[in-house]
Amino acid sequence: MKIAAALLLLALALPAAAAPAPVSPPAASPAKKVLSENADLIVSITAAGPAGPISSKARVQAQSQFSTSRGLKGAAGKSLDFSGVPVINPNNGKARMEFKGRASWGGEDFVEFTSAVELELGVEAVVYDSEGVTLTITIVAAD
Repeated sequence: MKIAAALLLLALALPAAAAPAPVSPPAASPAKKVLSENADLIVSITAAGPAGPISSKARVQAQSQFSTSRGLKGAAGKSLDFSGVPVINPNNGKARMEFKGRASWGGEDFVEFTSAVELELGVEAVVYDSEGVTLTITIVAAD
């Protein structure tokens, strides 16, 4: 009888030991702040090409067309022209922007670009990388 009781106790204990431990609910992650659809933004653009980088920064309101032009003194023909419309996606807080522009390093060293991009706020994104030219865009919330 003692052997049967020991076997019964062992048979009941094995499934309990094999069962996974209860998992506690995941810690609440901080809620991601989503900007309003008409928030003020700072758009930074850098075109790196054959004769070095050209950068420009503009403060814009989301959903508004903006244009920026940057010509560098002492660098004949070195310029960056850029226009776009940044929009905040209310579902995920990312910024989407349709843009077009032109970067020139003088003479025949220039590139024109037209595209759209969706990126995380505050994260630099490479949106063009061809012909020895790299275009990066960063969009952050204005303080």
